[in-house]
Amino acid sequence: MTDPETLAVQAAEDIHAAAVDFVAACEALAPLAETLAYAERRHRAALSVAGMRDHRPPAREHAAEVALHALAPLTPHVSLVTAASAEHARRQLLDTEG
Repeated sequence: MTDPETLAVQAAEDIHAAAVDFVAACEALAPLAETLAYAERRHRAALSVAGMRDHRPPAREHAAEVALHALAPLTPHVSLVTAASAEHARRQLLDTEG
């Protein structure tokens, strides 16, 4: 059996490895969020110029809900999002029909 001190050291190493991966994933996600926000602004501007209105909530809203649900294990440090609301947001975000 491993002593508690060794277990603590191993757990700290696991935290560090997960943190490195987490930061890398966030850094990869940031440009996608910027692209989504830019595309949504362009879409809404084009609709406005065309005299049309999009009645759906902003894609950024849905994307944020999907992201927050993925971060649910970090609760209570992030807002709580239910699995059902995240799934609804995911479907709405990916819906190209409008």
